[in-house]
Amino acid sequence: MKKLFVFIFITVIASIEVYAVHLRAANIEVERIPGSNTEYLIRLTVFSDDDTDAYNGTASGVEVVDPQEIYLNNEPNAILIPAIQKGINVGNNTNKTIFEKVISIPSPNGKFFIKWNGQLRNEGIINITTATAIPYELFVETFFFLNGFDAPNNSPRMTIDPVDKGYVNTVYTYNSGAYDVDGDSLSYELINIQAGSKNSSGALIGADIPSAVSPANPAIGGGGSLSIDPVRGTVTWDSPRLPGEYNIAIKINEWRNGLRIGYVIRDMQIIIEDTDLEPPMLKIPNDTCVAAGTVLDAEIFAWDVNNDQVALEHYGLPKEKGASLTVNKITLDSLVADYSWAINCGDARQQPYFSYFKASNNPNKSYRLTTYKEWAITVIGAAVENVNATENTQGVNITWDAYCPNSTDISSLEVWRRSCDLGTVKLDYCTTGVPEEWGFKKIASI
Repeated sequence: MKKLFVFIFITVIASIEVYAVHLRAANIEVERIPGSNTEYLIRLTVFSDDDTDAYNGTASGVEVVDPQEIYLNNEPNAILIPAIQKGINVGNNTNKTIFEKVISIPSPNGKFFIKWNGQLRNEGIINITTATAIPYELFVETFFFLNGFDAPNNSPRMTIDPVDKGYVNTVYTYNSGAYDVDGDSLSYELINIQAGSKNSSGALIGADIPSAVSPANPAIGGGGSLSIDPVRGTVTWDSPRLPGEYNIAIKINEWRNGLRIGYVIRDMQIIIEDTDLEPPMLKIPNDTCVAAGTVLDAEIFAWDVNNDQVALEHYGLPKEKGASLTVNKITLDSLVADYSWAINCGDARQQPYFSYFKASNNPNKSYRLTTYKEWAITVIGAAVENVNATENTQGVNITWDAYCPNSTDISSLEVWRRSCDLGTVKLDYCTTGVPEEWGFKKIASI
């Protein structure tokens, strides 16, 4: 008797959810809640490709991932941070999603890291090879001392979205428009782009800068020379040779009393296209000093050498404090704008303010180039007016006009004196404080 063997094949069809690759850029900012030393607002900003956008729920993408997971130091448990704005179109096929959450820090002092590991970075980035470990993860972090030198601390803030394209054989520029509300000084550097996993520190991957040609793999270099101004923060790529998508990481360090008290990392994408286009021209005033309590007025010029239409924008802390830019004369290929800033008495500080100007040609078209320039404005204290000294039996009576009577930001005035036998003081308009070589001695703070 023959035996019959019956084989039954069972086909298991797995339901696979396909995620589009889409992340272009990201960064984390930290703001102290006024009146508290332990509560901070964490803001995660994510930029994504709206063609294959999983974050903003386009038809070809996946539903927005909301909330996201961030990590504090090396804590194993994630902090869920919800989206407060989704699908903000910021141009050049890029959307912006903003996540925010107020968290409580265990101690009012110490140093902390806020970390985020984004999934599914855009594929095909030239300076990230697929052989690299975790090539599609995007890791950013922010580090900060809670109370640096017994004063509150906030992280630097960025005002310009990273959406500008570049073109081969011409100059690409970009500035994040960063400022520090605490008046800390900022410095800028390019670092290796990163990937990471959950709460671990990021693993450095890819080329340190996309223009660098790797000896192991020359194909990952875009050619030209790419750098960042360490003081003003403008990225300049002169001039890429290979079109495609690249990523860079900008590290913005904040300094107080000569020590670094924090940093923010922005990982951002640069798209280089093979188009023949020249950037617009931009003329701004020389760096300047101005006294608090006055109005700073200036003219800004922008034009295009190929007679293309040109547009002008400005960013930075002066704009947040009320500085305005009004175009008063415009032709097809040039414009003149009036800049005006009414500076309050409380705006005086040691570090200069930066107003960032961005000129764009072909502003309403898909092909356009931008040029950035920065204007450093040092605000010195308002002068004490009508100082008079009258000798009497008690000594010397000193009087002066009310100092900044409409300001509530002035806490005290210092009184200094020196011997009349010393030489004449040569006062530079931008000099602040009382240099030791002048021979003055502080006698009162009132």
